[in-house]
Amino acid sequence: MDKNRKKALLLGEHVVNLIVAVLCIIVLVYLGLQIYNLYLRSAQKLDEAKYTLELLKGVIDEIKDEEGGKVEKEVLNPQGWYLISYSEGEESPKSCAGGDCLCICEKSTAKECEKKGVCEKTEISLKVQSSCYGKANCLYLEELPFTLFIFREKDYISLQTSENLIGETNLKEILEYKKDENSKKIEELVSDYLNASDSDKLNIREQIENSLESFFTKIDTEKLFELKKENFVWTFDVFEAGGEKPIVMLRISKPGYRIEKILTSNKLTFEERYIIDITYYKGYYEGAGSPNVGP
Repeated sequence: MDKNRKKALLLGEHVVNLIVAVLCIIVLVYLGLQIYNLYLRSAQKLDEAKYTLELLKGVIDEIKDEEGGKVEKEVLNPQGWYLISYSEGEESPKSCAGGDCLCICEKSTAKECEKKGVCEKTEISLKVQSSCYGKANCLYLEELPFTLFIFREKDYISLQTSENLIGETNLKEILEYKKDENSKKIEELVSDYLNASDSDKLNIREQIENSLESFFTKIDTEKLFELKKENFVWTFDVFEAGGEKPIVMLRISKPGYRIEKILTSNKLTFEERYIIDITYYKGYYEGAGSPNVGP
């Protein structure tokens, strides 16, 4: 009986060891498949980026010598990556060689773009009319597909997601706007704010808010964006050049308002040290109440 019991115990131990070994093999095979699938997805994204960039580069080459030229191109992928334009002399991926170029990358920084991204040098300056977390000339490829509008401006090519983009010219118009004859221009108020003591900033901020609200109230959103006024929201941010957090951050908020997508985002260098970013959003309105400007 003792021998039989010992054999049974040994057999049971072998069975347990066998089960553990099989489970370990299953886990290893599963992990291996996951890593392989991750590699395949990453390689697919890179192929998609190369294909999309080739299409865009072809369009840019088509219209680079045709002032006023305009082309619409549908962007299908890669979702979750970034479309970025770099200017000559700007910190950029090595493949740009310090010149003008267009890139599609998994991350939005030049260093990360070198690791996983594709770039094409161009013979003309480019401006992607959007921003990613304070980074200019960067478009996050989130909601795909979408139509990219490519314009040949006077001395550069503009890439934007809205045909009716309010560009740099209108940005200057906003900064030169005065609410009334007794008010300062918005650019003067912003300058005052950046140079004011903490005790004076609140009052100046209110003046900026009131002037901006007055300006945007007059915008014909249906003509510009085919969008009702109640479905339109703007943001006004001032960044220190190279900074990620805005020094001035103004929002027009609406109770019950849900943002659906960015219509367009534009940047302008201000007093050489700062970047002003104005972004327009489309959304849907669920709540009652009137719009309020706020932080």
